[in-house]
Amino acid sequence: MPKEMVSSIRTPVKRENAERFVLLSLVSFASTVILTRGFLALTGYPQLGGGELHIAHVLWGGLFLFVGGLFPLILANRWALNYSAILNGIGMGLFIDEVGKFITQNNDYFYPPAAPIIYSIFLLTVLVYLQVRKPPSRNSRAEMYRVLEGITEILDGDLEPAELHELKARLQQITLNISTPDAARLANDLMQYFETHEFRLNTPQPGKLQRIMYDIRVNYERYLTRKLSLSIIAIGFLLFATANLIQIFTLILIWFDPNTTISDFLYPLVMQAQVRNLTEAYMMFARIGLDAVIAFVLIVAFCLILIKKVEKGINLGSAALLISLVVLNLLVFYIDQFQAVFRTLLYLSLFSFSVHFRRRYIKHSQ
Repeated sequence: MPKEMVSSIRTPVKRENAERFVLLSLVSFASTVILTRGFLALTGYPQLGGGELHIAHVLWGGLFLFVGGLFPLILANRWALNYSAILNGIGMGLFIDEVGKFITQNNDYFYPPAAPIIYSIFLLTVLVYLQVRKPPSRNSRAEMYRVLEGITEILDGDLEPAELHELKARLQQITLNISTPDAARLANDLMQYFETHEFRLNTPQPGKLQRIMYDIRVNYERYLTRKLSLSIIAIGFLLFATANLIQIFTLILIWFDPNTTISDFLYPLVMQAQVRNLTEAYMMFARIGLDAVIAFVLIVAFCLILIKKVEKGINLGSAALLISLVVLNLLVFYIDQFQAVFRTLLYLSLFSFSVHFRRRYIKHSQ
């Protein structure tokens, strides 16, 4: 068989709903790290085992990864992919949480670079998710893969009207592509089968969770108007800029006097960080500089929104939040370890809300 044909046959095909499986892994991964660190901190970092034995949770991570990897190898059911994605995310979270032990000679779980490494892996997984979300290729071979996968719904008696319509549309597209005669012939036979058979279609009734999500979405569309959404974003930019300025002021005080105390009002808004070596001193200066830049840009974005230059303000503020999430947070996690998780969640929430606002109101109005 010619090498060109082998290469063509083995070209990867993106799986249907691949973005959902990656998102499940991503959420499971992040949640596992946060919950594991939180549980260990609350319980005083207990150890499972006794004497010479210490069963680290990296072993449980390997077990979850192994079981999650076996699911799609053994089971052909589509639902197996959901469990595989969740188990792999949990396993990766338990594994990567102990990275500090495996890059240091003294097995230091609290090694400062460990947190930035974990956060970097999270960002890389987000990048994979964003790539997977892109529309898949629409060539006949890829479409036939998805048709054959969708046909399994007939065997499970779970075919829905929308899924049947999608299968027919894809088969119709394949039959029109004369450059792939084998796929077109197969698609034509399958199309005749769909046209001559009556299927017992499944019309699923929404469950309680689905009804709750539907109500949330309806109320979101009704009450969260453009004006209110824009006000939330603008106030968020201003609050984050203020928090950054407070953080800068606090870090400078700690730099000059590690014993400096902060008033009870300011203390919950900041995180104390002690400089332990020259490397952390340089990182502290870099963090102060980036915090100042981010605060300045967010204030400018807030002002642009006030003077009705909404698109420029949203774009500028979103860019500042993205730089904070991708660049500044690496320094924050190095200095403050996992105390920066709450900050990250807040920045990520406002960034996502800003992106959603731009897609819903700005792009559609152009």
